[in-house]
Amino acid sequence: MTLGVWLLKDAPIEDHEFHVSAPAGMIEGGKTFSEVRPGVSEKDLQETRHIRAFKDLPSAAAAFDAVLGKITA
Repeated sequence: MTLGVWLLKDAPIEDHEFHVSAPAGMIEGGKTFSEVRPGVSEKDLQETRHIRAFKDLPSAAAAFDAVLGKITA
C-alpha cells in the first residue's frame, strides 16, 4: 500500500493530488489505475491494485489508515 503525491510535469503545484493505493479488496471506493490516471502506460498498470485520489492530505491519510487497519487487524 502506498500514500503519495501526483503532480503532472509542468503543472502548477495547486493541481497536485494525493493518491492511496492498495490491493483491490482492501481499499474502499478504489478504482483501477487507468480510471484514475488515464494515460498511464499499460505496462505500468497494476491490475491487482486499486487507487483513490484526494485533493487534501487529511482525507488521503484517513483512507491510508483504513487500509493499514485492515492489514494490522
